[in-house]
Amino acid sequence: MGCSSSITTPNSIQFPNSSNSDKNTIYLIQQMQSALNSGDIQKQRSVLFDLNKNALNSAHHSTNPSQIISKLLEVLQTNLNVNISVQLAHISQLFLHQIYFQNQNGATISQNEINNWKQSVQTVKNGLQRNNLDYLQAEFELECIEAVINILHTKSDHSIMDYANKITNYVKTKEKNELTQLGKNIITNLKNNTQDKTNPWILTVITNYYTQYLIQNQPEEIDAIINQISREHKAEWHVIYGGIDIIEQYLEDNAQNQMKDQQIDQIVKLLTTLSTYQEGSNAWKIRNRVAQLCIRNSIVKKPVDQLGGVYLNMAIKEENKQVQITLQNAEYIKKQKQKLKESWQQVKDAQEQELAEQTNIIQQIWQQLNKQGEKVAQEEIEQYKLKLQAIKQQSYTVQQLFKQIDIKSNIFSNLQSITEKQQDLLTQIQQRVNKIETLTAGRSVKELTQIIYDYYINENQRDFNLYIPEKGVFDIKNINNKDFIKDVDSEIQSFIKDEQQKSMLIQGGAGTGKTLYCQHLVQQIIKLRQIIPIYINLPLMQNWEKFMLEETLQSMKFTEIEIQKLQDSKVQLLLVIDGYDEIRSYKCLYNTNNLLNWNCKTIFTCRSQHLIGDPNYVKYFISSKFDRSISFKEIVLIPFDDNQIDDYLQRFTESNQNNTQIPWKDWNIYKNNIVIIPGLYKLVSNPFILSMIVLVLPKFASKQEKYKNSILLLDLYQEFVKWWFENEEERMYLNNVQTDITNLKQEFEDYALRLATKMMNAVKTAVEYNQNDPKSTSWKQFFDQNNTRTTTIRRGVPIVVNQNFYCFIHKSIQEYFAVCDGLRQIHQLHHKIDDKLLNCSFNQHLIVDKGVFEFYKQSIENNSELKSKLFAIIELSKTQNNVSIAAANAITILNAANVSFRNCDFKNIKIPGANFYVQL
Repeated sequence: MGCSSSITTPNSIQFPNSSNSDKNTIYLIQQMQSALNSGDIQKQRSVLFDLNKNALNSAHHSTNPSQIISKLLEVLQTNLNVNISVQLAHISQLFLHQIYFQNQNGATISQNEINNWKQSVQTVKNGLQRNNLDYLQAEFELECIEAVINILHTKSDHSIMDYANKITNYVKTKEKNELTQLGKNIITNLKNNTQDKTNPWILTVITNYYTQYLIQNQPEEIDAIINQISREHKAEWHVIYGGIDIIEQYLEDNAQNQMKDQQIDQIVKLLTTLSTYQEGSNAWKIRNRVAQLCIRNSIVKKPVDQLGGVYLNMAIKEENKQVQITLQNAEYIKKQKQKLKESWQQVKDAQEQELAEQTNIIQQIWQQLNKQGEKVAQEEIEQYKLKLQAIKQQSYTVQQLFKQIDIKSNIFSNLQSITEKQQDLLTQIQQRVNKIETLTAGRSVKELTQIIYDYYINENQRDFNLYIPEKGVFDIKNINNKDFIKDVDSEIQSFIKDEQQKSMLIQGGAGTGKTLYCQHLVQQIIKLRQIIPIYINLPLMQNWEKFMLEETLQSMKFTEIEIQKLQDSKVQLLLVIDGYDEIRSYKCLYNTNNLLNWNCKTIFTCRSQHLIGDPNYVKYFISSKFDRSISFKEIVLIPFDDNQIDDYLQRFTESNQNNTQIPWKDWNIYKNNIVIIPGLYKLVSNPFILSMIVLVLPKFASKQEKYKNSILLLDLYQEFVKWWFENEEERMYLNNVQTDITNLKQEFEDYALRLATKMMNAVKTAVEYNQNDPKSTSWKQFFDQNNTRTTTIRRGVPIVVNQNFYCFIHKSIQEYFAVCDGLRQIHQLHHKIDDKLLNCSFNQHLIVDKGVFEFYKQSIENNSELKSKLFAIIELSKTQNNVSIAAANAITILNAANVSFRNCDFKNIKIPGANFYVQL
């Protein structure tokens, strides 16, 4: 950070054809080394001039300053000219600054490189010619390099202050002209380097020592000096802050001397200006520093009395709470009460005039609002709000201040009058402004509705070519009676048109197509434009209990004001609320979300199994304020019939004629095999399972020997998962995905098992993961975007990503993997159940999902070893309380699988929460 001598140059070096500033710098360093080796003094001066100029202009742009530092130190070690050493060392510091700034923003540098630099600097210091007049200057420059190197890895105040002290001590030894040049060079460089995220300590240090010198040599130019530095830094607050530090020090140093009136006037004038400083987000820090100066000035032997007026002006007008806290210094007010009373006379007249004007503002605002009504412009509203806020704040602040200082003034009574007589009017104005703001702020209702339509049009990534219209019945008891079957689309249209009907429930078993139907419904309604649909995916909501609609609108970039505007407009919405069963709740979301305040109809979807055993489940889906017999409608989705299955098979084969991964191109082949292979026909009536079967049916057909007996749901999921993993492995191979994973399919499976179990234990069907959110840490092992291995494996697992949410492609897939993991852990238990059981996921939470029970049931039906282990777990609960959850799960599964308990001694078993009423 030392100074740089003036160098004249007759000619500038011509750079190679390159726009890279680092390349230009390295080229000049090489030219410098060449000039030193040849002894060409003229070339040395010319290169040094260009190197200095290039460093000042480009150091703050350097992308590889470490390389440049190393090369500069190499040249320094071979150079014997002390004057050149001064220049090169000074240039080195500019690039060290850049390394420091990069480190503040997260870049790293090796300790070995730092140690090498320290060693190089020491070598140069040892080789300096001590008889040279410039020796001390060169030594200082090298010490400054060491000081910067020492703080590259730290933000320690101690290291920083050591560095600052070296600078300050050096400054005091320099001549005026030399220091002025130093200050300009340093401020220029630091101005180039300073960024929003930069730690400001360097700038503060420079401001202090540079300003300190100038003020000592030109004390009559305080105002000009601070303004000059402010202009150079475009009102950089650190510079002004440092200037106020110097002014305070100056006032303390001259407290015993007689300062000239002109100097005092300049100081007061400057501080008065800075007391209302508003440039930038850190302006309050400047005002706060002025307030501190005014307060601290009161304790010097000869305080500047005029600063009491500066203080009072700030106390009356300041709006920033942190500055207000500083101004409300009780000890200062107590000591200076009399002087503040005297100072009040200095500002009284101006305050009287200003407060009288503000008294009229209230009436003017009210009159203008009444005249313009709802046509008032948004910027005018903001001005009104600010004026109202200022009047209220000033009234309160002055009253409190006057009470503390014991000032009795007609100004105080005027303020009381404003507060008391106009408070009601101010309240009315505020209410009117808020209403107008809601109606005029942001986008219009028409624009907002179009945004909703556009959102779903643009977000629709799903191909509905395979969509088959759903059928249903009004009562689940009639699910097998053809006379009661209804077309779901027609019933939805009837619901929308019926003004008395407010809420509808679409229920169905797992995989009956509830979510797909909702998404298709939204697309159909958008085309008709008869009502505004909003699809709410409950598992992806953070606050589904109270703000599911608001959260969904916010995801479309609605502001709070725009949401309120949409609500106030009473435009009719259709809320399609999907996945009620997945939030594991039995609350009425209609009530908890205050949907009565919206003009909306609601359609909920829920698995039928979630509602079994509760004959009054309607209460979860509509407010008690409605007559449910009139306002509530329900439909139960039924399995596909033969026509729907055939329709799907035809669409599937037509859309995959050119797909090489689908071997069969004739839908009749699928239909024939579905009929031939035992057990398949009863599975394909489920839409989701049908979509899996068409993908793996060729595999089943080639393994008919294996599946002589009826195919179970578990068999289908096993084949589907195997098919998925094989396809993903092949896709990665064809796409040349680089990985060191030797067994991808095994890694896919392990990942899926662990994730499904963790999600089940956490009672989640969707996981929100944000890379930078500490709350997401527990899920980092699955979704870390910076871990290439994890990302590669995740992409091979049947998972979908929606913004920051991750979930399996279907809830039943998650249930399948969770059961597989539970079975794996049970199989690993020895014949004598040991401590492994305590940490097994099977012993962590009671199983409640019907789909999970179904998979367990099918797994044990023909597996005597597994049945034995489940009975052993139940037996163990007699003596060990800490396996009671596993025992409850075991007996529930055995009961659901219709395993006989005859001759079992269940005396003293501990099975809290066991469910003997599971209906599968």
